[in-house]
Amino acid sequence: MSRIERDWRLHPSIVILDAAAERGYDYESLAASLGFAVDGDMVIGKEHAASLSRVLGATPEFWLQIQYNY
Repeated sequence: MSRIERDWRLHPSIVILDAAAERGYDYESLAASLGFAVDGDMVIGKEHAASLSRVLGATPEFWLQIQYNY
């Protein structure tokens, strides 16, 4: 089981930043790739989920579920 699957109860931004770090992104390069900054106030919506899926992998539904579970 990967770390991204284990940490589903953490704040979504923590899960995102962990997944990004595992893939070699720093904060700035992740924001540039996603088109938005990841911070502690963010709420993952459909557009965010699609971008996260494209950049970090997993399905958009996975990212929406991270938000829902939080």
